[in-house]
Amino acid sequence: MSDSDSTHQVHPRPVQAEVVVSKDVPDGRAMIPVHCKGKLVLALHPDHASEQLARELANHFAHATRVGLAALYAPIEEARPRPEV
Repeated sequence: MSDSDSTHQVHPRPVQAEVVVSKDVPDGRAMIPVHCKGKLVLALHPDHASEQLARELANHFAHATRVGLAALYAPIEEARPRPEV
């Protein structure tokens, strides 16, 4: 059966991960996930992470998904609002 069969099930789509150090991460947070079309971006606060950590995490995610240790998927529905921290 295809993805558009009579049950109308929506299947998650695989995505890539990117890790960046960003000043846009609010104070009080070490990391925030950002869902973009086709990828998940993990934004790290510059006071809590280095560019080296961001590169190493990105390389780990790429390796893990390439060899089948992990699979990252886009949400099936719109993400629910995150609680205030």
